[in-house]
Amino acid sequence: MNAIDFNTQQADGALRPGDIALASFLHRQFSTATDAQCRLAALVSQQLANGHLCVPIGVSAFAQQVQQTCGAPLAILLEDNPLSSWDGRSPLVLDEGKLYLCRYWRLEVAIATHLSRRLQKNLLEASAVKASLAHLFPATDDTPDWQMLACLLAGRKAIGIITGGPGTGKTTTVVKLLALLQQQALDRAQPFVTLL
Repeated sequence: MNAIDFNTQQADGALRPGDIALASFLHRQFSTATDAQCRLAALVSQQLANGHLCVPIGVSAFAQQVQQTCGAPLAILLEDNPLSSWDGRSPLVLDEGKLYLCRYWRLEVAIATHLSRRLQKNLLEASAVKASLAHLFPATDDTPDWQMLACLLAGRKAIGIITGGPGTGKTTTVVKLLALLQQQALDRAQPFVTLL
């Protein structure tokens, strides 16, 4: 099997040397893969340089780049492609309309799984921390107390996001949330909360 000729792609800078090396490696390892299919893998790899872990296959700019670099429409290159699967058993993974290098697909799946597990875990229960809330957030004229609500909402699950402009009390709210979590741990005779 001959090596893939990338001279035109090297001249216009579309592919990096690592992308070309990947396509050449895949060309040697997968005898049934066409040159164009290997070039497609190189293009997906090249997207990493632009900060993209995957490529939405419905994006026309990418489809045009595929046509120009690979010499075939994207849809044709995805048909019967030995380099592509939906389950991570190949170098490319097509998942929900996005094309990934397998390694990055696996990382994204692992992160999504981890986040999903954390979202299932409940931390604060409003009724159990009522006294602590009253101590940490003394009554004010503001109704509702947005910092207290932010604290409760962020503390409900093992993942929370508190946003706001400068001077709105984000840091104060986080400190009070940590105090609330530690107090709840003390009340339940549990170990202190650790942050990762």
